[in-house]
Amino acid sequence: MPDAPPQTLSDEVSKFYELLGRCISAWAIVDDELFRIFRDCLGPYEQSAIIFYRTPGLDLRLHLTDEIVRSVLPKPGRRSGSHPHRSVKSWKNLHSDFEALLSIRRRLAHHPVSNKYDEYFAFGQTAFGSAPFYSGQPIKRRLQVHVSDHERLREKSANLPPLAKADLTDHLSSVRKLANRLNEFSRDVLVPQLEESLRTKRERG
Repeated sequence: MPDAPPQTLSDEVSKFYELLGRCISAWAIVDDELFRIFRDCLGPYEQSAIIFYRTPGLDLRLHLTDEIVRSVLPKPGRRSGSHPHRSVKSWKNLHSDFEALLSIRRRLAHHPVSNKYDEYFAFGQTAFGSAPFYSGQPIKRRLQVHVSDHERLREKSANLPPLAKADLTDHLSSVRKLANRLNEFSRDVLVPQLEESLRTKRERG
């Protein structure tokens, strides 16, 4: 008896999971760019990699990098009312946007994907003439990332809305922009500031 043909995912399902995978891959690029910043601040490549990748989870790596970055950027002057250096402001805004995106990243990594079927009422002939009746037939299937029934028992997670395809598309765009901003911060803000600080120390002997 011949084997049954293998089942294939529908085009809709494949595209959803592909989009989900693209989001996860985009976060991997963000992780690389965050390490670049960490290494810029710390110096030695191998030692930087050991410390950074021994730190479990992107949340903790971000907090670690935040401390390191703030330690090397210019400090406010001693006089009252001194404003933070522009490089500090740039990093603070970037760090804040990074943290805001992490909540969705956690959901993509830990929440299940399910099908949501829309059912509808249709019009048809009954014994009493034309009237609406419940068809019981799905007209549209929507894949979404949702909070599991178990996690909904936590008050904090009970009202989290599902993430649909449009949400993943927006998230992917935001994560890619975040990766670009991290790269630009390293290249255009952090490295020049570190080089300037090094020149100042050498001039002062």
